[in-house]
Amino acid sequence: MDKQFARMLDNEISRYRKALDYFAKTCDWKNFQRNAATLFDYLEFVELSLLKNKIYQLFDIIFVVLAVTFVLFSTLSGTVSPVLMKYWGQLVLGVVAASFLGVLFYLKLRMYASIKAARLTKRKEQFIKKIEDSFKNQLGADTCIAEK
Repeated sequence: MDKQFARMLDNEISRYRKALDYFAKTCDWKNFQRNAATLFDYLEFVELSLLKNKIYQLFDIIFVVLAVTFVLFSTLSGTVSPVLMKYWGQLVLGVVAASFLGVLFYLKLRMYASIKAARLTKRKEQFIKKIEDSFKNQLGADTCIAEK
C-alpha cells in the first residue's frame, strides 16, 4: 500500500470516526448505525480490492514467466542442444506447475470472497453492535447532548 493511498484511507476513516462521534454524543443511534454500516462496507471494499491487486500482481508475474518460457522453447524447439533436452521435461513440468499455481490462487480468491459474502450480514451486525457498545462505554450513559 503506497503512502498516498494510506493517507486517503486514514482521512476517510477519520471522517467516519468524527461522524460516529457526533451521532453518539447526540444519541442519534439510528444514524450512528447507518454510518457504522457504511464504514463497514467501505472497509470491506478496501480489503477486497487490496487483496485482488496482490493476486493480480502475482498473476502478472506468473504469466510473464509462462510467456517467456513458451517463446523461448517454441523458438528453440528445432535447435535444442542435447544438454537442454536433458532438462526439457523438468522445464515443461515447471511451466505446468506455475500455471496450476496461478489457477489455484484465482480459485482461492473466489472461495475467500464467496465465504466472506455468505457471512456478510452477520459480520456487519456484529461490527455495528461492537462499535456502538464501544462508543456507549466511552461516552457513558448520561453524556448525550439534546438535539436542537
